[in-house]
Amino acid sequence: MDLDYMESDETTTLFGPTTSQAIEYFQRKNNLPVDGSAGPATLQVLFSNTALHYTVSQGADGPDVESIQDRLRELGYDISTTGHYGTDTVKVVIAFQKRNNLTDDGNVGAGTKELLYSSKAKGPKSSGSSSSSSGTHSGSTTHIANPGSVEAFIQCAMNQLGVPYRLGGKSNSSLDCSGLVYYALKLSGNGIGYMTSGGWAGADQYARVNSMKDLKRGDIVCVHGHVGIYLGDGTVINASSSHGSVCISSNIFSSNYWTSNWICGRRPL
Repeated sequence: MDLDYMESDETTTLFGPTTSQAIEYFQRKNNLPVDGSAGPATLQVLFSNTALHYTVSQGADGPDVESIQDRLRELGYDISTTGHYGTDTVKVVIAFQKRNNLTDDGNVGAGTKELLYSSKAKGPKSSGSSSSSSGTHSGSTTHIANPGSVEAFIQCAMNQLGVPYRLGGKSNSSLDCSGLVYYALKLSGNGIGYMTSGGWAGADQYARVNSMKDLKRGDIVCVHGHVGIYLGDGTVINASSSHGSVCISSNIFSSNYWTSNWICGRRPL
């Protein structure tokens, strides 16, 4: 997480598929054999001062490349989803960076990644695209939209328990932390646009909850780099990168992670 290979999240004792995938990305960037296992050579580099931060550059292959290409297509850029970061992808990333006033080096590092998956991402000028698109929503839900209802919002979120975690996911096939909030609000009939965790923390149009003890059911819990939905009794439903899926976190009032990273709550409904 410190090196940006995983989203900031509560750590666990489980070495699951998302952690293994993050290790593969680390090995890819740091010129180590890519096997997804934290062996002695990988651990030595990981905990050294020479460990390189997450960056996707030309020649890389992997699910994160597919996600980048999918997101660029969603924004209206002319790119195919191949999973390979070739010269065509480099050119499109440069176009995205120029359009969004980023350093146009053709690499996707933490800064480019954060903006790419945010509501502020700009598509090519000619297309008029924006990140307001909800992405592909596969499957169906039996829940009836009920705008303004906290319980409808929470039920839509609870229906996603176990959905796999994926950066940029906004549907019931995959979700990230911000995607879960967005998708549950959408399913429950509330037209609130997509926001990243930082966007929710700064969303002054919604009432701010300064103390964790004042959280109410349905509030958005904002911690550094992560968001969840408060269920009451110290529990939060969230799409967790370390768990690899949508799950429930308990006892947040006594959790070092939630208390030390607390920013605020937001009350959208």
